[in-house]
Amino acid sequence: MAAANATPVPRHPDPLASDEFGRHFLFIKPLILERWPAIDVHALDATNGDPEKVVALVAKTADQQDLVRLMLRELAAQAQEGPLSLTGRLQHVVQSLELRSQEITRRAEHRAEQAFTGNLWRNLLIVLVTGLLAGFVLGFTRRP
Repeated sequence: MAAANATPVPRHPDPLASDEFGRHFLFIKPLILERWPAIDVHALDATNGDPEKVVALVAKTADQQDLVRLMLRELAAQAQEGPLSLTGRLQHVVQSLELRSQEITRRAEHRAEQAFTGNLWRNLLIVLVTGLLAGFVLGFTRRP
């Protein structure tokens, strides 16, 4: 009985749903241009508010589509909620900075690991080839 009387919890639509995103695109567009200033305004207009096209366009600049989707979801949610209080804005800035620092750390670790292992194998190969060549040259010069 209690379940029948309970009111369903209202679900907020996904901010990246095509119609939701398109409906708020005029409010999201300045936020996108503020966050990613390298994006061409005309190319952004050409997306017509299609979230997948916007993700693809921003991903050309930002490198990571999943991170772009997350950030666009935040921007769309901001546009739907309207202006935030000072505390809400500060929390949003801190969360955004944490995400960016985690992404930068992950990229730096990946690049350092690739550089180390790539250079290690190359250096070992150079030493091996140099040793073989030196062995052949020294081996032939000792023979009478």
